[in-house]
Amino acid sequence: MYAIIDSVVADSSGKPLPNVRSMVFAANQGSFLAGAAAACASKSGKLGFIGGVNNTLIQNFEVGFTAGAKQVNPKATVEVKYISEPPETKGFNDPASGKSIAKAMYDSGIDVVYAAAGGSGKGLFEAVVETGKKPGEVYAVGVDSDQYLTASPDQQPYILTSALKRVDVATYEAITDTLNGKLAGEIKTYDLKNNGVGYAISNKDINKYAGTLEDLKAQITGGKITVPSKS
Repeated sequence: MYAIIDSVVADSSGKPLPNVRSMVFAANQGSFLAGAAAACASKSGKLGFIGGVNNTLIQNFEVGFTAGAKQVNPKATVEVKYISEPPETKGFNDPASGKSIAKAMYDSGIDVVYAAAGGSGKGLFEAVVETGKKPGEVYAVGVDSDQYLTASPDQQPYILTSALKRVDVATYEAITDTLNGKLAGEIKTYDLKNNGVGYAISNKDINKYAGTLEDLKAQITGGKITVPSKS
């Protein structure tokens, strides 16, 4: 038996292979909460989204973030920029472009920027510090892991939160199911309901908005809010 992350293994009809668990993540749901947090923290109502590559995978981060922002503030605007177009994938490892785009966004009056761009997101963290503004006046939002934990000390106060993709949860479950003889060929989605996605709380500033975020999370898991998706 095998397990694979962020990919689907299936036959020509789309049926999962019997010996592979394909583990995918509801990135749109985690991004929805990141967008809600960004809108809560924004004083201007102007937000930014930087995508690494303009493909369906990253578009799910974009639509979730925008939906979350507008759930909190219907008048919020989200400027969207992608670093590269398919089939070019350099947008996931181009911190200089990420920094340039983020700088232009902050210079235009945008005060919270979210990057779903792999290694290019490092440029966002550099740009937010170099605005010369204080944390709370501007913020950045990380992706996949809790990027506050790996950022430099001068960057950490600016990282409001990160949209989490809980690869640890999926991997642990796959290992446990293997040991218990329960690993099956299937496509399994990790979302808010099974703790497969979420938002980081390392920066204490996010505590100001915890009530709103937890209420939105409950509405999503309870079926009252359906987060849009591109896939």
